[in-house]
Amino acid sequence: MVLQNNTSINSDPSRSATAPTNKSNKIMAGTDSSIIKCILDEDLTILVANASFYKEIGYTKEDFLSNFMGLRQYLSQHTKEFDKLRLALTEAAANGSKHLVTACLLPAKDGRLLWFRLNIMLTGATANSRPMFSASLSDITEQTDAAEPRMQYLHWMMDEYSQAVCSAY
Repeated sequence: MVLQNNTSINSDPSRSATAPTNKSNKIMAGTDSSIIKCILDEDLTILVANASFYKEIGYTKEDFLSNFMGLRQYLSQHTKEFDKLRLALTEAAANGSKHLVTACLLPAKDGRLLWFRLNIMLTGATANSRPMFSASLSDITEQTDAAEPRMQYLHWMMDEYSQAVCSAY
C-alpha cells in the first residue's frame, strides 16, 4: 500500500488520517531501523511502517496489512503487552510528554516472541482529533534472552536465602 498525502488509510471514516509527508516516507524507507507510525486510539491504528519493521517480525507488508489494522489485532494473543503499551502511551500523552522509551514483546509470524525497545515520539500531530506517534524499534531479544538465566538464578538465590532466614526464626 503506497500512501500519498491526504489519502485515507482505509475505508472506515473514523480511522482515516492524512498520510505521512513525502519527506517522512523517504526517511522511513531510507533507514534500516524499524519504524512505525500509529494513531493513539483504542486500537493503536497503524498508519504506515517501513520495510524493516515487516522484515523484523517476519511478514511481508501485504500479508501484515491484510491481517492487522492496528496493534490491538496484531497483539490479540498478547493482550497484556498491548494494554501495557497503550497505557504508557496514554499516560505520556496526558502528561504532555513528547518521548517515551519502553520494551514490548512482539510475536513474529513464525511464532517466535521477540523483545523490542521502542523509542516513541508523540509527534504533536493528530488524526481525527487523536494524537499520533512514531516509534523506532530495536530488537533486544538476544540481550533479554541472555539475562533470563541470570534472573532465574537470582530468584532461586533469593528463595534459598528467604527459606534459610525464615527457618532460623
